[in-house]
Parts: sequence; structure tokens; C-alpha cells
Amino acid sequence: KIINFLSNVVSIIKDLNIKYWLEGGTCLGAVRDGKLIPWDHDLDLGIEFANQESIDKLIKTLKKRYHIKIREFPNMDEVWNLGKYRLIKVYPKKNIIFNEKLCLDIFLFYRQPLSDKKSDIVFKYVVFNKNGYHPSKYLETLKTINFYEKEFNIPNKTEQWLESKYGKDWEIPKRSWHVLIDDGTIIR
Repeated sequence: KIINFLSNVVSIIKDLNIKYWLEGGTCLGAVRDGKLIPWDHDLDLGIEFANQESIDKLIKTLKKRYHIKIREFPNMDEVWNLGKYRLIKVYPKKNIIFNEKLCLDIFLFYRQPLSDKKSDIVFKYVVFNKNGYHPSKYLETLKTINFYEKEFNIPNKTEQWLESKYGKDWEIPKRSWHVLIDDGTIIR
């Protein structure tokens, strides 16, 4: 049921021609374990922001089937304000099939220079009011993984991407990992 939820949301994203990939713990579980991480509390996707119109259409389409909560950028000087939204939280509507506590986080990534140099393009995002980014070499092109007999996009050079996010020991499961403390893509 959880994978069907993930797959159905991905189908909507793909139908709208929005570039997506498995992000965070969902990607880590798919690559490292071949399954969802049992103690992970949500599903994670990343999407590339192309324009506000496509994001508004995505939200409108998702609202037809799911409960949606939108997270805007905080009004804080030290936190990037990259656009209108930073995160779309997707919840199944309460019914017999789904547990209403299940959540899928769709992180919006904005393709921009990291600094004033036009040559250092990265994919910027904000999580828990912290700036983070992925180098473009991981997300310019994507590859696929077979996960629960379904095909999903994942970052290119996946092992390097996982190391940049989770550290050199990304292959060792850690129950106490926390994005604000341990995530290597967060700017400190």
C-alpha cells in the first residue's frame, strides 16, 4: 500500500512532465537495502522547479486525490527564498486502505548558481529552515532503479550522492541519523 501510494504520486508527477527522483531515506533504502527503511517516518521525493505554473498544476492535481499541506520559505535573512514553495506534504485521504499518518514529502529543488559565479550551478533546497544543495552532477541526468517491482528515478552517480548526504559509511544503517545534524548537503 505504501509503495502504491508512492507510485501513484510519481505517476501524477510524470504525467505533468516534472523531473523527479527518490530523495533522502527513500532513495537510501531503495539503493542500500532494496526496501523501505523500517524506522523511516515518511517517503521522500525531489522535484526540479521549472516554473510556478507547473507546480501549481501539480498541487491542484494532487488535491483531487490527497490531503496536501504546503510549506513556504521562511521569512528569515539567513535562509534562501528561492520561490513560492519549498515543500509539498502529501497525505492519503483517511479511508480503510491507508493510515492517515503516512506522509510523502516532495522537496522542491531550484537549479541556480551556488554563489555569484554563473558556473557553479547546483540544486538548492531548504529543509527545517536550513539551506542545502546537491551538486548538479547528481541531478542533471538521472538513472532508474527497480524498487518493489516498479521503476523510479534516482540521482546519477548514486553512491557518490549517498556519500555526500549520509557520509562515507552510508551503507551502515543508523537509527539515530538526523537531517539537521548529519546531512552533508546542509550548509553549516
